[in-house]
Amino acid sequence: MLSRENAVVVAAGLTTVVALAALVAVEATTGLLDEWFAVAAFVLVVLFGFVLPQVYLLRVDRTTSRTSRLGVVTLMLVLLAGAFSNAASGTAVVAIWLFAVATAAVIFLVEARAGYRETTGDTVA
Repeated sequence: MLSRENAVVVAAGLTTVVALAALVAVEATTGLLDEWFAVAAFVLVVLFGFVLPQVYLLRVDRTTSRTSRLGVVTLMLVLLAGAFSNAASGTAVVAIWLFAVATAAVIFLVEARAGYRETTGDTVA
């Protein structure tokens, strides 16, 4: 039987594939995204593939540290931003990296806040 973490990872992978297939179908029929296709694909892969599953597992599975889960998100965010920026150009590359930097900054601030609260003894979330 699959563990909860494995089930979440499999569901995230399937959701990502379905979301990308829908994105490709929309782009093929309407052509709305043009050079922004790479940005939309990046956001879908990052959100459905890494951020949402890790945040869900962070809430329900306390066996892995929060730093490890958020570290996975940050690492994959930077790696995928580099990969997707090769497929984009101009403003789309800037948008990809702005999204990546903003998300990494939020993760950093959340971790800094948690560390600060831990050192002051404040346990209210």
